[in-house]
Amino acid sequence: ALPADIGRYLADEPLEAGPPSGLYRLRKFAKRHTAALAAGSVAALALVAFAGTSVAYAVHAERQRAEIETQLERSKELAAFATGILDGIDPAVARGEDRTMLLRMLEASISRVAASPPRSPEVGYEVHQMLGEGLYDIAAFDRAEEQFRLAVAESLKAFGPDHTTTLSAKVELAQALAEMSRYDEADTLLHEAVAGFRESVGPDNEATIKAEIALGATERLRGDPAVAREMFESALTKSSRVFGDEHETTMSVRNSLGVILGRLGEETGTDELLRSAAALLESVVTYQARELGEDHPHLLATRNNLSEIYSKLGEIDRAIAIHEHVLATKRRVLEPDHPSTIVSLNNLASLYKRVDRQEEGRAMLEEALAMCEKAFGPTDRRSLILTNNLSESHLIARRPADAIALLEPAVPRCIETLTERNVLSLVMTRNLAGAYRDAGRIDDAIELMAAQLDRVDPVLAENDPQRAQIRLTLCKSYIAAGRHADSLTPLHEAHTLFCESLGAESENAKEAAALIADAHTALGETDEADRWRSLATAADGE
Repeated sequence: ALPADIGRYLADEPLEAGPPSGLYRLRKFAKRHTAALAAGSVAALALVAFAGTSVAYAVHAERQRAEIETQLERSKELAAFATGILDGIDPAVARGEDRTMLLRMLEASISRVAASPPRSPEVGYEVHQMLGEGLYDIAAFDRAEEQFRLAVAESLKAFGPDHTTTLSAKVELAQALAEMSRYDEADTLLHEAVAGFRESVGPDNEATIKAEIALGATERLRGDPAVAREMFESALTKSSRVFGDEHETTMSVRNSLGVILGRLGEETGTDELLRSAAALLESVVTYQARELGEDHPHLLATRNNLSEIYSKLGEIDRAIAIHEHVLATKRRVLEPDHPSTIVSLNNLASLYKRVDRQEEGRAMLEEALAMCEKAFGPTDRRSLILTNNLSESHLIARRPADAIALLEPAVPRCIETLTERNVLSLVMTRNLAGAYRDAGRIDDAIELMAAQLDRVDPVLAENDPQRAQIRLTLCKSYIAAGRHADSLTPLHEAHTLFCESLGAESENAKEAAALIADAHTALGETDEADRWRSLATAADGE
């Protein structure tokens, strides 16, 4: 055994004379394979070094990630805290605080953000959205638009185009655009948002319902109450099912639907729609009085809408009492040029006109128009409505020159802003023709209405009462010019259209029948005149 172990020793093999340890065997193996192990050790050391570097890098990266997440959470918490502070800017909370001071605060914040932009798009979205909401709440819609656009851009970078955050940002941007009468842009954004929400969170999600409400409101402002009604009725059904009848969102939809039904009831002369509108708004008033308090601006706005419904139902004294209370409270609670105060001035002036308090009403309209043009400019939808209403007050007071001075620059603005087929554009053009007629400018009146008949009539719905109104206004100008024969064909068309759209007993149909009788009388056609006069009085139930 000894010679064998000596041989094994000389060959660098383990001996058998004693129990070899693992380390002893390894040393012997390494001595026999020195060259191969030299290359292997380099690779092993490289792996060890790489593993060590990877671990160190991973630890460093994890620390950085944790630090970024911590900073992001802190930024979000600060943004949320700042948003909570700026909630006080909402006139519903601020209650008469100086709007100029609040705007100055926000502008200073915008300057600071521009000088030191947020490092992450997530925080950028939060900050710009917060500033946009503050500006929107004080009716600085142009500045709000800028911030909402930045919020959309940051959300696109942070979350992508289909994320609910991006869709919500588009809704808020659209609402600011709608307030500035930029309905096409708002409509495009809202349709994108509604489709996106339906796809991502489903049709019954709160975000989807609110986007649909915003779309309905835009359609109402654009002048399409039938489409708005359809959207609000659908939203109300879903909101009642998802949130319950007493939920804030449900009440918001109920309020909007009440306004639309009131408008449709007035246009069609349907008391049933007006009663439905009143019932909806009464329920909202009860809820808001309980939840918000008697002086809350949201409640005042709803009472304003309810008063309008009562006035359309002929309950004028009740409507005036509500409006006077609302206006007095708004003057006390809100800043002087707040849009809600302007609305109340306009609506109360309209009621005063119906009870022969013309001078008081005209003074209110002049005050409201000056406030509105200063705040929003002469092309804003509200400014155009007030311009038209003030012109009507001048016409009633037999001051056509004052009405012409208002309407001649306003009509093209209205057509450019709202399109020629919009109800306000149609009414304002008719009032301008009436002012020309009252001022003795008969040819100008005829030319204006004949042009509107050629351009607008073909694109209006077949049963749209506006088609009849255009003809009626044109015929009045023909009659004022002594062109009774020219008036007969459009008068007959107007009477037929009124009967089909509003009914033979409507005031409009009776007026057209009486004018036809007058035209036949002027032409010496006594029998035909008597027949149409009897039709007019028969429609009146006499």
